[in-house]
Amino acid sequence: MPIITTEDEQHLITLTDTCADGDAIGLNSSGQWVRADANATQPIRAEFFALKGTTVNPSSIKVARRVKVQNAAAYTAGALQFLSATAGGHTATNPVAVLTLVQCLGRAISADEAILDAGLEHLTVPFALVSTLPATAANYGNIFVADRCWRLIAAREAHAVVGSDGGAVTLDIEKLANTEALDAGVVMLAATFDLKGTANTEQAKAPSATVANARLKPGDRVALKDAGVLTVVAGLSGSLTFVEDL
Repeated sequence: MPIITTEDEQHLITLTDTCADGDAIGLNSSGQWVRADANATQPIRAEFFALKGTTVNPSSIKVARRVKVQNAAAYTAGALQFLSATAGGHTATNPVAVLTLVQCLGRAISADEAILDAGLEHLTVPFALVSTLPATAANYGNIFVADRCWRLIAAREAHAVVGSDGGAVTLDIEKLANTEALDAGVVMLAATFDLKGTANTEQAKAPSATVANARLKPGDRVALKDAGVLTVVAGLSGSLTFVEDL
């Protein structure tokens, strides 16, 4: 069972929910404090962590922005921790999926302890190729230059007109070291976006399972990498979500 051993930035709130020790707490669409949830109908971002659980609804509880959680043999040292699709929970499994909030909450520091921070900085990098620009390969390329150490945690894409070629038509995200040419880097995603996928429909992709490929250092570039015959693909847009590398 999780035990909070240290906490920082403590507050008293009225919870209109029940919770366990260490549960992530956030505001729902009605402005009520409840357990945070990555895949609720309206996802609820974690703002705090409950210092002590309650079975009384509503009730006043103490929460903190940052905590150290002890839970015997529950973690893998160094693993990032994410807001879970199970209300209130945190998990080492990245919950990236369509219509799901990907919020990094910290990392495990040993097999028994994790440091969680509901205020970790996230960076969203949007990209777009409007109208018929996606049908031309030369329009794909650099979209971002890292200013510090970042780690990719999620990627999303949608397009208005699907590719019509008989073969695969895909989009990947490429990491390029300083001076490295386009198409000479490493791919950052676990799987490519399908540009023949259903129009106007979100696709969500996880970062590469090779952690080094998902990490950026200052000066690294991020580029859109196309493959296949792009004929008629149109109205492409998306976003990349990074957390400052821990």
